[in-house]
Amino acid sequence: MIRRAGLMAGLLLASQWSWATECESGKVHITDDFAGGNIASCAVKSEYDFVVGVAPENTPINPSPWYAMALSVAEPGKVTISLEYQFGKHRYIPKVSKIGDVKPVYLQAEQVVVNEDGSQAVIHLSLEQGEYTLSAQPLVTNEVYQSWRNQLQQSNPGLIPHVVAHSVENRPIRLLESRATEGKQVVLLLGRAHPPEVTGAFAMQSFLLRLNGATALAKRFRERFSLLMLPNLNPDGVEHGYWRHNMNGVDLNRDWGPFTQPETRGSHAFIHNYLKDKQLVAMLDFHSTQRNVLYVQKQDQPSLLPEFAEQWLQAMQHANIPLDLVLAPGHNPTSPTSKTWFYSQYQVPAITYEMADTAAEGLHETAEIAADTFMQQLLSRLDKS
Repeated sequence: MIRRAGLMAGLLLASQWSWATECESGKVHITDDFAGGNIASCAVKSEYDFVVGVAPENTPINPSPWYAMALSVAEPGKVTISLEYQFGKHRYIPKVSKIGDVKPVYLQAEQVVVNEDGSQAVIHLSLEQGEYTLSAQPLVTNEVYQSWRNQLQQSNPGLIPHVVAHSVENRPIRLLESRATEGKQVVLLLGRAHPPEVTGAFAMQSFLLRLNGATALAKRFRERFSLLMLPNLNPDGVEHGYWRHNMNGVDLNRDWGPFTQPETRGSHAFIHNYLKDKQLVAMLDFHSTQRNVLYVQKQDQPSLLPEFAEQWLQAMQHANIPLDLVLAPGHNPTSPTSKTWFYSQYQVPAITYEMADTAAEGLHETAEIAADTFMQQLLSRLDKS
């Protein structure tokens, strides 16, 4: 039997609220009992051949079919894993990582055979003895967010940490504040409402590092504007490897306005109270989808900063961003998203910054350019000095 303790040595164990799905052939042991791990079922076909079920936390749901499993391989061999989608279809390029490695390996097309309707994906791996993870996207756990917060606080020692809410499972919802020394205008940045949207999380981290950096532009920006940065709205979903929802089965980016969930309710209460004697000037919410896109307001909608998104994108393009971004204007007042809520309440640019699922090369540089041009645009429009 493969020792489970050895498999878990390099991974953070899942919380007390989780339940494990696992199977073992004698040669390979598979489990989802770690932070971010999630598979619906696991069956052994032979020593190196497995069938793994992929299913959401509940339905109806907008399908972002996450899976993440840990594999302990006792002897080298060719491992086959058939992903069977019980809802939705195959979307993400599988990533395999030897536990302890910094970067996962994106599997090649010939290693993943997807059937015609996308309900099955057969993954072929040649693995040496050792411990691995196989996941839909790189694992960005709550522990990683703590490391990222430390990076930001090292970059900008003046950051003020707040716990603005607690999740259903009582995890803290953490916000970092950078307090302006001039004026009372505020920029709000949100992220990770939906756990699988990892490329959006990477983009947000690069964006925030730039805003909190040591450049003259960043320092002037932070003198002029206060920043409220909430990178991880859904820590329970991140912990459990959920497709989209929180522990109550609710999409948190459909709860801005109703505020039925503790994560959004508490976050909104803090933000609303903070803005009582200040002015919100822009809101960005970082996500992932199947293309690089900025969801923005229509040009004919009243705004504190008319055509801000159009001018921002032009500035990014002039700076030669590596990834192509497009604008998708629209406004649905009945959809309780962060974009709709903050525009409706404050009539400021409220933008959903979406990175493609497959964005890898160029993602960080694009985010850095986006941050620099964002700061330049706001300063040029609002700086009175």
